[in-house]
Amino acid sequence: MDFDVLYAWISESLPKYLWTECRWKEILKPKGVNWQKFQRIMSKVNIVNWLRDKQSWDSLLKEINRLIFSPDSYWVGK
Repeated sequence: MDFDVLYAWISESLPKYLWTECRWKEILKPKGVNWQKFQRIMSKVNIVNWLRDKQSWDSLLKEINRLIFSPDSYWVGK
Protein backbone atom coordinates (compact mmCIF):
# COMPACT_ATOMS: atom_id res chain seq x y z
CA MET A 1 0.00 0.00 0.00
CA ASP A 2 1.17 3.50 -0.82
CA PHE A 3 2.38 5.17 2.40
CA ASP A 4 0.90 8.56 1.48
CA VAL A 5 -2.54 7.03 0.94
CA LEU A 6 -2.30 5.13 4.22
CA TYR A 7 -1.18 8.25 6.08
CA ALA A 8 -4.05 10.31 4.66
CA TRP A 9 -6.60 7.65 5.57
CA ILE A 10 -5.26 7.09 9.10
CA SER A 11 -4.83 10.78 9.90
CA GLU A 12 -8.49 11.29 9.03
CA SER A 13 -9.87 8.07 10.51
CA LEU A 14 -7.94 7.83 13.77
CA PRO A 15 -9.49 10.92 15.41
CA LYS A 16 -13.00 9.70 14.49
CA TYR A 17 -12.22 6.25 15.88
CA LEU A 18 -10.92 7.57 19.19
CA TRP A 19 -13.68 10.16 19.56
CA THR A 20 -16.62 7.86 18.80
CA GLU A 21 -15.71 4.18 18.98
CA CYS A 22 -13.37 4.53 21.96
CA ARG A 23 -15.77 7.07 23.48
CA TRP A 24 -13.10 9.64 24.27
CA LYS A 25 -15.83 12.21 23.66
CA GLU A 26 -17.42 11.22 26.98
CA ILE A 27 -14.18 11.96 28.83
CA LEU A 28 -13.00 15.02 26.93
CA LYS A 29 -16.19 17.06 26.46
CA PRO A 30 -16.67 17.64 30.22
CA LYS A 31 -13.04 18.83 30.29
CA GLY A 32 -13.72 21.44 27.62
CA VAL A 33 -12.40 19.58 24.59
CA ASN A 34 -14.99 19.48 21.82
CA TRP A 35 -14.67 17.73 18.43
CA GLN A 36 -13.02 20.72 16.75
CA LYS A 37 -10.42 21.08 19.50
CA PHE A 38 -9.79 17.35 19.41
CA GLN A 39 -9.16 17.53 15.66
CA ARG A 40 -6.65 20.35 16.22
CA ILE A 41 -4.90 18.29 18.89
CA MET A 42 -4.77 15.26 16.61
CA SER A 43 -3.28 17.36 13.82
CA LYS A 44 -0.25 17.88 16.11
CA VAL A 45 0.24 14.15 16.72
CA ASN A 46 3.05 12.53 14.73
CA ILE A 47 1.56 9.23 13.58
CA VAL A 48 4.31 8.50 11.06
CA ASN A 49 6.45 6.59 13.56
CA TRP A 50 3.46 4.49 14.56
CA LEU A 51 2.60 3.76 10.93
CA ARG A 52 6.18 2.68 10.28
CA ASP A 53 6.21 0.43 13.37
CA LYS A 54 8.74 2.63 15.15
CA GLN A 55 6.28 3.54 17.89
CA SER A 56 3.83 1.32 19.75
CA TRP A 57 0.09 1.94 19.91
CA ASP A 58 0.41 2.53 23.67
CA SER A 59 3.15 5.07 23.09
CA LEU A 60 1.02 6.87 20.49
CA LEU A 61 -1.91 7.06 22.92
CA LYS A 62 0.40 8.40 25.63
CA GLU A 63 1.58 11.11 23.23
CA ILE A 64 -2.03 12.10 22.50
CA ASN A 65 -2.88 12.17 26.21
CA ARG A 66 0.20 14.27 26.92
CA LEU A 67 -0.90 16.82 24.32
CA ILE A 68 -4.38 16.99 25.82
CA PHE A 69 -3.65 16.91 29.54
CA SER A 70 -0.20 18.41 30.01
CA PRO A 71 -0.15 21.31 32.49
CA ASP A 72 0.84 23.74 29.74
CA SER A 73 -1.85 22.48 27.38
CA TYR A 74 -3.89 25.35 26.02
CA TRP A 75 -6.58 23.03 24.61
CA VAL A 76 -8.44 22.17 27.79
CA GLY A 77 -11.10 24.62 28.85
CA LYS A 78 -10.58 27.06 26.00
